[in-house]
Order: sequence, then C-alpha cells, then structure tokens
Amino acid sequence: MSVTVYFVRHGERLDHIDPDFMNTSPTPYDPPLTDFGIMQAKRTGSYIKHAQSERTAGNNLPTEYVVYTSPFLRTIQSALSIAEEIDNGTIVRLEPAISEWHGNTYFNQAVPDSLINTGIERIQQMTATSSSSYSVDWSYVPVLSTLAKFPESLQQVIDRCKKALNGITQPYITAYQNSTSPKNVVLIIVTHGWCVNVLLEACSRSALWINVSYCAISRATWIPGEREEVVPGTRKVRIVIEEDEDLSKNTGRWEVDLVSSDEHLKGLL
Repeated sequence: MSVTVYFVRHGERLDHIDPDFMNTSPTPYDPPLTDFGIMQAKRTGSYIKHAQSERTAGNNLPTEYVVYTSPFLRTIQSALSIAEEIDNGTIVRLEPAISEWHGNTYFNQAVPDSLINTGIERIQQMTATSSSSYSVDWSYVPVLSTLAKFPESLQQVIDRCKKALNGITQPYITAYQNSTSPKNVVLIIVTHGWCVNVLLEACSRSALWINVSYCAISRATWIPGEREEVVPGTRKVRIVIEEDEDLSKNTGRWEVDLVSSDEHLKGLL
C-alpha cells in the first residue's frame, strides 16, 4: 500500500496572455485557462498516470486516484482535464482550503464566497458533457467551506494550506496505518503557485520557495514511522509505529522526491 500526493499548479491562464481580459470580464479575479493551458493539464494527467503505473508495477494492488481542486475556474479546468486523462474511475473533489492566497498581493478586493457555488455549477456543466469515467464526489465534506477572510495574511495562508494538507491526507494515512482496504492511493492537489510552495514546505519542513510554472508537478510519498522492537520476555520482534508530536495524529513523514518539475511538458506545441 502507498499514499502519494502530487501538487500541481493550474495551466496557463488567459489574463496573462490577453491583458484585455482584466478590463472586460465581470469576474477579472477568475480567469479561465487558455487552449494551451488545457493541453498542459491533459499532458500532466497522462504523465501522472504513467508515472504511477511505473512506481507501483508489481505490487498487485488497485490504485485509487482522487483529484482535489480549488474553486477557481483555472484550477477546475486543470483538475477535470487531468482527471479525464487519468480516467480509471478517478474521483474529483472541490476543496476551498487550497484556494489562491486571498491577500492584497493578488486581489484588489475580496473574492466573493459565491465563487464556490459557481465552481460547483461549472463542474456540473463540464462533467455533463464528458465521456470520461471520472466522477465527482458531491458528498465530500471540505476542510473549509468558505474562502479565507480578506485580506489574508502570510501566516494565515500558511496555516490554511497546512490544515488543508492534513485534512485531505489524514484519512488515507490512518487507513495505511490500520492496513484497511490495501491499495495505492494517489492524491492530486490542483492549486496555485503560492499554495504549492506552502504545501511543499509543510511536507519537507523546510522553506523551498521556488518559482512554480504552469502545470509543474511536485510529489511527496508518505513514509510511515516504524521501528522494530523485541517483545518483552520473548524473542519475538514486532513493528511499532513511532509517534511524531509535530504532526499531531500523523505518525511518519512525507518524502519529497519531485519539486516543481515541468519536464513532462517539454515539446508541447
């Protein structure tokens, strides 16, 4: 069994290519992807599926893919494009806790919470015309049900993203530790560049703070904290799960082996 998390920034956004978008759109804070951005996301989905097939070859366990998306249009489009390429019964979930940093750095004023309901409607519209076998988990209870209060401070966005990481991954880590429903779990968090940095910092416990290009991929794998000890009064050896106070309920650590890679996009026209 394994638990792997991919952190993916959304694809190319329209307003960075067409400056007029900001002046003509009723929602300038929520640009869509360009056609090239859709291509980037699809290539990303194909790469993740292929990479996981290679990583888990030979363990004879089923693989479950779950895609979590921020409610912004550019992340929703990226997430659904990734899910389409993976197919394989992929599950999609909307998670406001991984939204863009809701501060003055990116927004002149507060983004309305209605963005979340708009995101739900957009997912419904997009999935209604898709022939892929992915499904949307409408019963999912998100870590946060609203956007962060504006203006969100640096420490607040760091705390929010760390909370999101724990909330998303904890059920799967618990299942791993209890050895229930053995399977390979692949969690794909489709978010924004700043949030990718925070999530990587939470996993590596060190500040990386790197430039995250469109549809760049980072990856972390859960390594359980285990050690062997002799059962008192016997010669038997048992496996003990080590407690990690820094991770609260989590016991173990994340091992980051891929950081903001866009090699899979090379040659994309």
